[in-house]
Amino acid sequence: MYQISPIRWYMLCLVHGTERRASQQTEETDLGGGAITRSLLKITTGEFDIESIHTLALKNLDISDLGCIGECLGLERLDLSYNDITKLHKLAGLSALQNLNLSANRFSSLDGLQSLENLHSLNIAGNLIGSVDSLQCLTGLQNLRELRLKDDSIKLSNPACLHPSYTADIIEMFPSLVLLDGQRVRGQGSELFYICQEMDKELKNLLASCQRLSQKAADKLKEFEKQASQQQN
Repeated sequence: MYQISPIRWYMLCLVHGTERRASQQTEETDLGGGAITRSLLKITTGEFDIESIHTLALKNLDISDLGCIGECLGLERLDLSYNDITKLHKLAGLSALQNLNLSANRFSSLDGLQSLENLHSLNIAGNLIGSVDSLQCLTGLQNLRELRLKDDSIKLSNPACLHPSYTADIIEMFPSLVLLDGQRVRGQGSELFYICQEMDKELKNLLASCQRLSQKAADKLKEFEKQASQQQN
C-alpha cells in the first residue's frame, strides 16, 4: 500500500489550506468586504440585471464604500441604515430614487443627494450633520415631503438638532415639507404640532422665570443671613 510521508502530508495540507483561504478571501471580496459590489446586489435581490432592481435593503452590513450602487438606475427605495458610510456622492445618479434611509452612518456632508429630483422621503438621523446650513444643497428637491434628522424613539440625532431654532429653520428652508422628524408640520394635522411647539416654548419661558426667581430668593436669603450675622457680632 502506498503511504504518504509525514512531510509530504504536511505540505499537502499547507497548500490546501492556503488555497482554501484564498478562495474564501476572493468570495468575501466578491460579496462586498465593506463595499457594494455587483455580486452582493445580485445575491441580495436575486436580480441578474442590477438596473432592474427597484427596492434594495442593505442594512447593518458594515458598508463603507457605496461601490457600484450608481449602476442601479431603476432604484426607487433604498435602505442603507446602520452602516459605516462617510461619502454620498455615488448616489448622485439615482434619479428614480424616492425613499432613502441613511440613518445611523457617519457622514457630515449631503453632497451627492442634490440631484435626486424624485426624492420624496429622506432619513438621515444618527449622523454627523453639524448645522442646518448643511441641508441647503437639498432645497432644490421639489418633491421632498418627509425629512428626518432625529428619531427620539431610538435615540438617533445630529448635532444640528441641538440648535434652538432647528425646527423653525428647517420648516422655513423647505416650504414643501409635510413631515419633519415624524411630526406633521404642514397640512391637515399640523395644528397639533404647532400647539405643542408653542406649549414647549411657554414651558421653557416659565422654567427660565422660575430659575430667575429662585436665584433672586437665594441672593436675598444670603443677604439677610449676612446682615443677621453682622448684627450678632
